[in-house]
Amino acid sequence: MKNFIKKMTASALAVMIFFLSSCYTSQIISFPTDLNTYIGENDIEASREYVLFAKGIDRASMYNAKNDISYLMDLGLIEHYYGNYAESSELLLEAERLIWEAYTKSVSEGFKAFGLMNPYQAEYPGEDFENVYVNIFSALNFYHTGDLEKALIEVRKVNEKLQYMNTEYENDYRKQMARQNNTLSGKIEYYTNSALARYLGVLFWRAADNMDSARIDAIGLNEAFAAAPHLYRHPVPPEMVMRGETCDELSIPAGMARLNFLSFTGLSPLKTHLSSGSGIEDNRVGLVLRQAQADRIEVVFDSRQRVTLSLLEPLDVITQQMFETREKYRQAVWFIREYTSVYSTALLSAATLGIYRGKSDTRKNTGLDLRQSQLMPGKAYVGAVNLTPGTYSFTINYYSGNNLIDSRRIENQTVTAGGINLIQDYCLKFDESQTGWHD
Repeated sequence: MKNFIKKMTASALAVMIFFLSSCYTSQIISFPTDLNTYIGENDIEASREYVLFAKGIDRASMYNAKNDISYLMDLGLIEHYYGNYAESSELLLEAERLIWEAYTKSVSEGFKAFGLMNPYQAEYPGEDFENVYVNIFSALNFYHTGDLEKALIEVRKVNEKLQYMNTEYENDYRKQMARQNNTLSGKIEYYTNSALARYLGVLFWRAADNMDSARIDAIGLNEAFAAAPHLYRHPVPPEMVMRGETCDELSIPAGMARLNFLSFTGLSPLKTHLSSGSGIEDNRVGLVLRQAQADRIEVVFDSRQRVTLSLLEPLDVITQQMFETREKYRQAVWFIREYTSVYSTALLSAATLGIYRGKSDTRKNTGLDLRQSQLMPGKAYVGAVNLTPGTYSFTINYYSGNNLIDSRRIENQTVTAGGINLIQDYCLKFDESQTGWHD
């Protein structure tokens, strides 16, 4: 009887592999390769034209037919960088709705589609890092359009989502281990506290004259650094270091105005098909970094006063951790870690037959899902200075070592006391030679 079952299983598997291979090889997946080039050169205008061009033609040829989330994210982010905050808000809120809808469904169903179908035949569900960081940019959009109440709602969503995800993954992981009658050895560690969200909370609550809530977020920011030193490998920005119950951001001298700077550099990692190291591709997706060129940011006022910005949130490092955590969860659900029989290996191998004709071997796609937003930044820097209320002009300089690689001139910026004076900027240039994605 056992031999009969084995023969039937092998026969069914052979039929499934044939079916999968015939489906997979018939589809060609395209990626917005030129967008990667434009944004890597910090050419926001060209990048925006590229994404808008995709909107006006057959978008499937650039983003895949079932990839509304990536497209909405990219267009929403490019409109944000471009300063079209109302348009960006609409796009990112719709992207968030689709991501959250897909997330709640995938967790409840245990990622049933994982490894069993061509992911490009289904709608792209988004990644956890997109689900979380979309709220950061929605919050900034609402701030720029003058809706502080909605900005605060978006900021709160970030850590609420992280806590929710942590609970859902941990609970379901335990359930899956129990079903296998295995002893749970450890847990899936998840990132649960964003210093960037806490920082924006401090600014927004302070502007709303709710200093108790601002203080809670300031403490939470310091706790984020303490709880995840493997992610926050740098010091807490000096203006956020707590001295008892206060810090510089909570103790602005009477009559003075606080000018804050928030700048994004580099770009988030991109999904790639992992190699075993011997030139043989395996059936896993990993991330390749797009290292920011800028490693130092300095603001120079016309009065010669200088402010150096400090690294706050390494979005690229956190993105990688969140992605790896979700992959571990997927593997736990589908027993990949415990069950590596010839049948499951062959089944997953069938799901990785090549279906992409790209520019370089390192970009060769498989049946694994490489879709994602292209335009999420890699790092967030912050800085601040107390000033006499008035009008100021200054230049934001970006350096790679001692080399000036970019600058932004701000003329006649009005700085007032009692509110938020937040200057947001970016230098998204990255070192393409380090990614393995260059031609």
